[in-house]
Order: sequence, then C-alpha cells, then structure tokens
Amino acid sequence: MAPQESLPPTRGRPKIKTTTVTLVGGFLLLLFIGYAFLSKLGPTPTTQRVGDLRVSLYPTLTGPLRVGENNVEVKVTDASGQPVSDAKVTLRYRMAQMGKETQTPTRVAGLGLYQTSLYLPMSGSWEVAVQIQRGGEQLGTALFAFQVP
Repeated sequence: MAPQESLPPTRGRPKIKTTTVTLVGGFLLLLFIGYAFLSKLGPTPTTQRVGDLRVSLYPTLTGPLRVGENNVEVKVTDASGQPVSDAKVTLRYRMAQMGKETQTPTRVAGLGLYQTSLYLPMSGSWEVAVQIQRGGEQLGTALFAFQVP
C-alpha cells in the first residue's frame, strides 16, 4: 500500500485569495453606494453671468428642490474665477405666474459660498432671483428657474 499524501493543515496558512476577494468586493460595494448617494444629491449648479461675476445656484444637502424646506447655496466668482466672499447676496423667489414673492438673505460660508434655505409650499415652476451687492453698490441680479415635482 502506498503512503497517502496529505495536505498540510490550513490552520496558520494565510487566506490571501479570500481576503483579497473580500476587500475588492467590499470596495466595489462602497463605490456603488457612494455613486448612488451622490447621484441623488441634485443637479449640477446652474450658472448665470452678472456683469463680470459668475453666479451659481444649487440645492445642497436636501437634494433636488422639492416641496418643503430646501437648503441652497449660491457661489459667486469674479471674471478670473476667484471666489467673491465680500458681497451681500439676497434671494427673492416666487412661483412662476404668481405675484407673491418671498425674500431671504444668505449667510457667508466662505470661499465665495453663500447659504440659505427656501420654503417651497407646492410643486410647479419656481423663479429665483439672486441679487448681488458689493460695497453698497447693486451689481445685478441673476435669474434662475426650477421645476419642483
């Protein structure tokens, strides 16, 4: 009878293949979840020119604009792309074709970002006017339109 060959015990041997597969699978899962989350945050900013300034308006943590309270940011940059953090930025908004307008100030978040919230009580077409003042001088108004489902 020939001697039987036996495999060495697996105890103590590294499980490189299993660990690698687990790490790669976990990384891919996190990547997919991250992409799914980020794709729900909302559209890319809408940008308008006001004189030599570029003004962008976009929803932030609440995702795309919806009925109810919405956090928004306004980004203001100069002609060379540098952030403008010393402006006074005010938002006026109303439902399209309606007369009642709401005005809300923003707070400076730094690096040309200004934050505020908009309360949109119903779905439909909304208009947002972003007024920019700097050094007491009215620089202009950027107009944006949004559809709220």
